[in-house]
Amino acid sequence: MSEDKKVWFHRVNARIWLPISWEGWAMLLGFVGGFFLIPYLNGLSRNESIVFARDWPVLLEMGVLVVAFYWLSSGRVRK
Repeated sequence: MSEDKKVWFHRVNARIWLPISWEGWAMLLGFVGGFFLIPYLNGLSRNESIVFARDWPVLLEMGVLVVAFYWLSSGRVRK
C-alpha cells in the first residue's frame, strides 16, 4: 500500500477485514444496505426461490456491488 492512502480496514485474515475509520464503516454500511435494498427495489420476495432467467438483473446488480466494494477498498487495508 502506498503511504499517501489512508487506511480504512485492518486485515485479520484473508476473509475478514475490520473497519477502523469512518470511511470503512461507511463502506461497510453501504455494502450491507445495498444487499438489502437491491432485492427490495426489484420486487424480489423472501418466499420465492431465485430463478436465473427471471432474476438475472438482481444477481448482476449484486455482483457489481461486490466488485465496487472490493475495488474501492482494496488499497486501503492494513495487513
